Amino acid sequence: MTAFADWTWDDDERGVRHLAFRGVAIARAVSAVLRDENWDTPAVHDLARTSAEDGEGILLTLTGRLADDAPGMTFALALRLARDGRATIGFRGAFEGAIRYNRAGICLCLPPEFAGARYDGGAGDRAIAGALPERIGPQLLVDGKLRGVIPPFDRLDMRRAGLELDTAFTGDVFEMEDQRNWSDASFKIYSTPLATDWPFTAAAGQVVEQSVGLAVRVDASAAALPPARFERVVLPSIGLQTPADAPLAAPADAVRALAPDHLRVDVDVPGPLDLAVARVAAAATHAPVELAVRVTGEPAAELAELRRALDERAIAVARLLVVRPGEKTVDARAVDLVRAAFDGVAPVGGGSDAYFAEVNRGPLDPAALDAVSFSISPQVHDPASTPVLETLPMQAEIVRSAREAFGLPVVLSTVTLRPRFNPNATEPGGQALGGPDSVDPRQGTEFAAAWMLGAVAECAAEGAASLTLYEVDGPRGVLSADGAPLAAPEARALLALRGLGREVLVLRDAARGAYVLASAERGRAIVVNRSRHPLGVAAAGWSPDRSDLVEGTWALLRRAAGDAPLDDAEVADWF
Repeated sequence: MTAFADWTWDDDERGVRHLAFRGVAIARAVSAVLRDENWDTPAVHDLARTSAEDGEGILLTLTGRLADDAPGMTFALALRLARDGRATIGFRGAFEGAIRYNRAGICLCLPPEFAGARYDGGAGDRAIAGALPERIGPQLLVDGKLRGVIPPFDRLDMRRAGLELDTAFTGDVFEMEDQRNWSDASFKIYSTPLATDWPFTAAAGQVVEQSVGLAVRVDASAAALPPARFERVVLPSIGLQTPADAPLAAPADAVRALAPDHLRVDVDVPGPLDLAVARVAAAATHAPVELAVRVTGEPAAELAELRRALDERAIAVARLLVVRPGEKTVDARAVDLVRAAFDGVAPVGGGSDAYFAEVNRGPLDPAALDAVSFSISPQVHDPASTPVLETLPMQAEIVRSAREAFGLPVVLSTVTLRPRFNPNATEPGGQALGGPDSVDPRQGTEFAAAWMLGAVAECAAEGAASLTLYEVDGPRGVLSADGAPLAAPEARALLALRGLGREVLVLRDAARGAYVLASAERGRAIVVNRSRHPLGVAAAGWSPDRSDLVEGTWALLRRAAGDAPLDDAEVADWF
């Protein structure tokens, strides 16, 4: 953390994170952004950073390139922080060649604590006023055009308890989206409203210049957090995916040790029936199958044939999930086709194979479904470890919003570090499942295990019905391929979770950025640190397998004697 006067922040390769004034969060991130025509974010190269102080404030400057293999953009981002709570953000970018892009310029991400804040502002002569949504606000599609959570603006003043933030923008009209739709912990302000036709074509040397002025007023009440309390919950059904692009090859004894409640298998209908049945049958030897039926066209006969083949093998099906490949949400006709073919076999769920954002904007008919389903990935917008961990509390917001919106059990399938596919890809084959872009280099590390445990804690506490995590084996898997499959961090975490039993106590400590999942009766507990600050665990009467938890790590604790129940006061002395 870096500090100047009453300001604090963390440096980031695109700008700064966790900008705060007098201890109150003002911006989750201030960054320079380029998004290509597939909404991918080019990497930062040749980064240089400088700072200079004077009697009134400090000037932070970043320069570099935003580019992948193709020509990108050179940029300079300047952030001026004044002692009196004023700030200015300036951006200048120049395209290196003729490219197609969807967005370029300043991105200002407000923290999720702005939910419910009153606002007024506008663009030009048009005025706007209202309140930011408490529950996750949909990114609506109106007449074929995406819309922000509030109308576009070039000035916006916001008020919530203990905080006033006034903003003014130049160089473009700006817009806001509720990024909690994708589990990001922010309300994102960006340039060029989505209703504008994109992608845009830039010429070599074309320049983008923007600025944002901020004025901040705070008092101590804005930083207050409620005390953490244990919640008694029943863990949801916890399963795993089978590999999307390879046969299931995991050792049977290792899979049995993990005791998954279900295994997800994706089946294309129409598609090769023998291959589909073989994949389902292989999974069914380990656990009931969560059958994701990817329906193209009107394949009533093929669906009936698949049903007969599974019945002949007495395949146990936990649930059916209906997917329309290439479509953001499933339609009622596809659900009806699957329900007719598999009548009485298992509950039929559906929604989106992509993100909550898709079902939140609709259209989705809950009357046709027994459960609403969608996936969660923390890297739709940002792959860095700290923001990935910061998505965890937003998963709780997603489950809560989905339950309220649809009144149905919420099935999170799948829950993965990297998206299984890019639902916004436009090139041929860009939406295929699996592939190298779906593999995160942190898979097989303590980070992947800690993020997974945090996801279980947040989603279980909000009443999710089912989670389908990672994959069984392979590069996205929870089992190691080195001859000791259960030694992988994710496998050890799942074994520790199973050791708690089905009914658990969950504590979500927002102040520390910690989770505790404890057995209601077995004298075992798991502690997870999702904070960027180290967490020391010193639990009297308990034996932790590690005592110093850095960001994205976890520990298993066992009570030294007996299985006495755990309470809030006891945990308060652990850290």
